[in-house]
Amino acid sequence: MEAIASKSHMHRLLVSASLARGETWIQCKTTSDDIEATRDCLQQMGADIRRTADGFHVIPRQGKDSVPVRVNCRESGSTYRFLLPVAGVLGMQTEFMLAGRLPQRPMEALWTELEQKGMVVCGKGTPLVSVRGQLRGGVYTMPGNISSQFISGLVMALPLLEEDSEIIITGDIQSKGYIAVTLETVKGFGIQAHWEGDRMYIPGKQTYISPGTFRAEGDWSNGAFILCGGALGGRVTCRGLQLSSPQGDKAICEILGRFGAEVTQETDGVTATKNAMQGIDLDGGDIPDLIPAIAVVAAAAEGRTILRNIGRLKWKESDRLLAIGKTLQTVGGQVEILEDSLVIEGNGTLHGGTIHSFGDHRIVMMGAIASLLCENSVIIRDAQAVQKSYPRFFEDFQTLGANIQKEEET
Repeated sequence: MEAIASKSHMHRLLVSASLARGETWIQCKTTSDDIEATRDCLQQMGADIRRTADGFHVIPRQGKDSVPVRVNCRESGSTYRFLLPVAGVLGMQTEFMLAGRLPQRPMEALWTELEQKGMVVCGKGTPLVSVRGQLRGGVYTMPGNISSQFISGLVMALPLLEEDSEIIITGDIQSKGYIAVTLETVKGFGIQAHWEGDRMYIPGKQTYISPGTFRAEGDWSNGAFILCGGALGGRVTCRGLQLSSPQGDKAICEILGRFGAEVTQETDGVTATKNAMQGIDLDGGDIPDLIPAIAVVAAAAEGRTILRNIGRLKWKESDRLLAIGKTLQTVGGQVEILEDSLVIEGNGTLHGGTIHSFGDHRIVMMGAIASLLCENSVIIRDAQAVQKSYPRFFEDFQTLGANIQKEEET
């Protein structure tokens, strides 16, 4: 089967293309609620983004507009955290509408830096946050262990300022792969940014130049659920996943291999095949989006698996640390939920049952692939949450042989 377009790459491509000189054609055959949120917000901010037969045609915004705008980020953390500094660079008075858990997700570190550099932020922690003021360059200090999206948003915005800027990253830098995706994307539009150790150097007075056509990468984060399904239930090949991608979640190949699954990497795809598996000890700090799928693999592997350094999962679309643990427990898994980790005792089988998605797209997909281990059916409530990142997930899962029945509100 073919991997869907990378949501993380598409956010960055749409922002870059909207700020560029020249029009951009983005090749991307799939979309999702989060991608559409970024598209809609950028259009409200002045870009013209049209759907085409094979992707998106982006006509960038022209000049500065002093008219206040209201944008709807829905539940997309990337949309919100990327466009806050963009609004400041453009000097655009902007109201951000936020849904779900997005108003409660950590933001203080980013707000503080933006306010110290010329922006005014009102409505913090509410569903309607408004900003105004002109952002300035200089030295920004950002924690590395809360959200890489803070750093990525600044990397995309700061090159447009007159002054040079520097981002000092404090503490452990987690989700490095997402920062690498940002740097690779803006480089494709001619932007220079240099990462050395815990510092990012960003020259000012730069201009985004459209390359004309840009192809969105395949999504390793969502493709991982399909590959884990192969490791659990038989054999699956997922095409369109680039081994050269900076996406950190391509680590799923190495992780499945550590469990004992058979993983074959080819030029344009990966095949995962079921095999005898044993539990592992894993630091998940750099790969938080893989943990729901990996937790199911851990339930299939014999013995104990410890997933460490995953406390940030509490601040995702759900308290994902709790949601993963509760979901596995509901279908018969043996899981200990700790402050910063999960301990899973695997034996290869689960009994099934009725679970709730917690409004979290990755918990929906986790529940679906867990059914491969279950003696009885799995019923997923609020399964439409999968629209956030992978609208066609159930169609793809069914194509691979899953027996899926849709019920009202299921």
